[in-house]
Amino acid sequence: MTIVELMITSALLILVLLSVLSAFDTVSGAQAFQADRTKNLDDMRNVLNRMTRELRQASTVNEAASTTTSITFTTAINGTPTQVVYSATGTTLTKQIGSGSAFIALKNLATTSIFAYVTGGTSTGVQWVDINLQVTPARHPATTLVLDSEVNLRNRTAALTG
Repeated sequence: MTIVELMITSALLILVLLSVLSAFDTVSGAQAFQADRTKNLDDMRNVLNRMTRELRQASTVNEAASTTTSITFTTAINGTPTQVVYSATGTTLTKQIGSGSAFIALKNLATTSIFAYVTGGTSTGVQWVDINLQVTPARHPATTLVLDSEVNLRNRTAALTG
């Protein structure tokens, strides 16, 4: 074996090793993105399910205090009517129960325009709340995850005329 053959063999081995490492890096990055995406979707589902459950039990939505970025409603918690406020600012959705401190419900929001309100046909007041959650995963900022829900306030009692 000559030195030239040894150099050619070494160069080919280095190329093979680099291609294997490149494939490993690609797979590792895809796995990290998938794990981040899954975690964000799970967080979004949990928040959306909680908001949906609370809004279905809500007796009123405070229309004067509610906007596309926040919702204020009264719902029963442990049998007691309690005011709940969800508010989106920046990239964070917070929740406040009664007079307690607000806490973070969801991070990495892509937009703060989350809520839309639909009034009932023959009765006044909010009947439906449309929720649109959009989150940008931290490891892949070019991706936006979206979950929607349309919630009927089943226990609505305020301002009913029909």
